[in-house]
Amino acid sequence: MCNCGGSGSGSRAGGVSSSGEAGGAARPASWPRVEVAYLGRTALSAIGPATGTRYRFEGPGSRLQVDARDAAALLALPRLARVGPNWPGATKP
Repeated sequence: MCNCGGSGSGSRAGGVSSSGEAGGAARPASWPRVEVAYLGRTALSAIGPATGTRYRFEGPGSRLQVDARDAAALLALPRLARVGPNWPGATKP
């Protein structure tokens, strides 16, 4: 489900990346999204088991809006965390 390797060079730290659709029908507008952050040191690719969407975290601190149907499976992976007011990298206002 994930490809956690790859070279660290060329990875973009921080920022929000977009995900590409991996075949199949597009997500209906009604499905909610969940923001997920990557806390690892290289890049990470994962395929959402519910939608087949390929999510690519380009480097440390990368964030993606993932389909809520894929969120639980992705959040079970090490070094992925849901972004919210209490996530590990959050800054205080």
